[in-house]
Amino acid sequence: MAFALIKGLSVHYRVQGPAEAPPLLLIHSLGTSLEMWAPQAEALAGKFRVISYDLRGHGLSQATDGAYTLDLLAGDALGLLDHLGIDRAHVAGVSLGGMIAQTLGTQAGGRLSSLVLGDTASVIGPRSNWDNRAATIRADGMASIVDAVLARWFTPGFLLAAPQIARGFASMLLRMPAEAYISAACAVRDGDTTAALGRIGCPTLVLVGDQDVSTPPSAAEALKAGIPGAKLVVIENAAHIPTVERPDAVTSAMLSFYAGL
Repeated sequence: MAFALIKGLSVHYRVQGPAEAPPLLLIHSLGTSLEMWAPQAEALAGKFRVISYDLRGHGLSQATDGAYTLDLLAGDALGLLDHLGIDRAHVAGVSLGGMIAQTLGTQAGGRLSSLVLGDTASVIGPRSNWDNRAATIRADGMASIVDAVLARWFTPGFLLAAPQIARGFASMLLRMPAEAYISAACAVRDGDTTAALGRIGCPTLVLVGDQDVSTPPSAAEALKAGIPGAKLVVIENAAHIPTVERPDAVTSAMLSFYAGL
């Protein structure tokens, strides 16, 4: 178990793979943890030095008060790379993690070897959805959103076929402090990378589940159109977290992308 102190913030992280291999930073989604990337981290550790970590306020990482921003969370990611002595890395992110990855691509492109943007968008709205969700959590607790969130994360078939995984992710969400979730959700609510996408200069792969209603294939198409040279792969029979629902398909798409760099 490893922790980094980044500008006073304790960040939990995990490193897998050879120290001399190309570094790959994996960034998870809102309300989950580094475990969301566990299948890919294990599979890719033979070719990469895989770094996964818990976002601020998630998992074992420290929470802070007040609304989080994409700039703040991108700064945490860069701080972790600095802590590990990594100048340049491949970066992959899902949902909020994908928005953080986009921010890194637009603001710190010289430190990125490539981007994988999974089930994300330049804007994930509308804002009222996030304000309403925050109000519901404050009134009724995290348990009040679990069923609705799981229905977006996974397809109905997966929820029926793998109830043990669904319950595990429900427990992950329930264990998150309500205010930390709301703080992180503010980064999604307020984030908008649309105007800056053209500044992303590294090779980019956009992934999306074909049944994702939170960031649908149309949002992935918009990312592909906005990022020069980006490629798009649609993962069949998957919703918002294909890394868990269709792990082999995600891993295969990533390996094919990296093989072409």
